[in-house]
Amino acid sequence: MDYESLVEIGNGIMDLVRIQTQGTAEERDLLTALRGFQMHSQVTVSCQSMAASRRRILFASWQSQAIDRYDWDYSEHLTVPNPDFQSSSPDAVCPQDRTLTVYHSNARRIELAQLAAPFNVASDFWAVTDPQVAGPAEVDLSRSL
Repeated sequence: MDYESLVEIGNGIMDLVRIQTQGTAEERDLLTALRGFQMHSQVTVSCQSMAASRRRILFASWQSQAIDRYDWDYSEHLTVPNPDFQSSSPDAVCPQDRTLTVYHSNARRIELAQLAAPFNVASDFWAVTDPQVAGPAEVDLSRSL
């Protein structure tokens, strides 16, 4: 089985604001770098008959990778920590501000000047081996979901 599913970093505007203003460094990195991405998985399963309507599902292999298209939504922006906060350097950008708002619309000028362009990115595949995720499972076909 080959499938993809959307993974979103931040669930709604309140969560996005929380990540930008109070999130961990890891959450901010994921939000800034990806915002959302596709989880591509290749899974091989087998099914064994048990009693009447019960089946045992076994995962023979499960490989996943993250894939994304790196591009900009010009209507969005990010609030990021200001690396020049409290800097005395004459080249510092807004040293009085803890954070900076980066408007994605600025990326349009760079793209129009052909200094940047959207591109696809994909991680290497990794094996999903956590038994809580890929361990054997029993399914009762008579139950309605």
